Amino acid sequence: MAIGAMKQLHQLGVKVPEQVSVVGFDDIALAPYMVPSLASVRVPVTEMIKESINRLIFMLDGGEFNFQQSFPGALIERESLVAGPCA
Repeated sequence: MAIGAMKQLHQLGVKVPEQVSVVGFDDIALAPYMVPSLASVRVPVTEMIKESINRLIFMLDGGEFNFQQSFPGALIERESLVAGPCA
């Protein structure tokens, strides 16, 4: 989605990151090779899948779904992201 947004912004003459920053999600393999390179939020997808499968098996075995899980994320700063002015 972020790649499509960057393409549309380019077609409209909006400069990334000079006029607008763009940040993707999942840090796809293509992100560092884009021009400008795409900043992204990286999440531990493999860990999330494993935990989801474990919880599904738990529920299929009669367990109740009554818990929450959070996973760490990391902002991968690249050329499409510029910090704004400090408040």
